[in-house]
Amino acid sequence: MHLHFSMADEQATLAYRIELMQQVDLVQALDSELLPGLAKALVPKTFGPNETIIEVGEPADCMYFVDRGTADVIKDGAVVWTYESRGFFGEKGLVDNAPRAATVVAGDRGVGLFRLRKDVFNAIKTRVSHALEERQEMYEETDFGGGGAARRY
Repeated sequence: MHLHFSMADEQATLAYRIELMQQVDLVQALDSELLPGLAKALVPKTFGPNETIIEVGEPADCMYFVDRGTADVIKDGAVVWTYESRGFFGEKGLVDNAPRAATVVAGDRGVGLFRLRKDVFNAIKTRVSHALEERQEMYEETDFGGGGAARRY
């Protein structure tokens, strides 16, 4: 009986992750048959209030999708962007194969994220290239932009 609940929990978790991904503009263009694999590759991570998620200058090895809470982008000591639920960050370093351009910390109440490894991102990169191009334009227009469900300061 316990196995039955575990399978049910696993299916509910997968369904929740797929639903979340369907709401994230970066991956909305993916074929529906790819979403379950993407959802399975997501690793949940929780950060406490004001805890560092990404440090400027470190190598980019993953990106993040915000599940709940907020994450603040810090540049030159100031918050320049806040990511909220269905927002995402960290993809720029993966696309550019460059170190992190800013520090990102959990908001005052912490943040629940899903982490996506670089190798999984690279596997879907060509399928989301249009969204990535739009995102790059936003970065250029705002000097530092953010994607989906974010506030600029």
